[in-house]
Amino acid sequence: MTEVPKPKTIKIPGPDHPITIEPNPARVTVTLAGRVVADTTDALILREAAYPAVQYIPLKDVDRALIERTVAHFGRLDVAVNNAGTEGKPGAVTEQTPESYAATFDTRRSKA
Repeated sequence: MTEVPKPKTIKIPGPDHPITIEPNPARVTVTLAGRVVADTTDALILREAAYPAVQYIPLKDVDRALIERTVAHFGRLDVAVNNAGTEGKPGAVTEQTPESYAATFDTRRSKA
């Protein structure tokens, strides 16, 4: 039997779902296997409601040699996302339980 997906909930920024973007006053350095991938003092912090904060790093501060192959193949790279972790519980984010969300987030934060 095919499961009918529930309608998606659209979140509108406001007092009950705040979204802010602000400069990160600290230096952000990203390393992978001992190699510096990005190093910036121009990162932005995006905070959305109770979700973990996200760092946005300008492309100018990323080691472009690491993405040249992707750009050569696709013609450009608009966004790179660090998405280490587990797949988690299938379904929309709005359908996750606090436990399933924590299990996915904890994997990303501590095991990647």
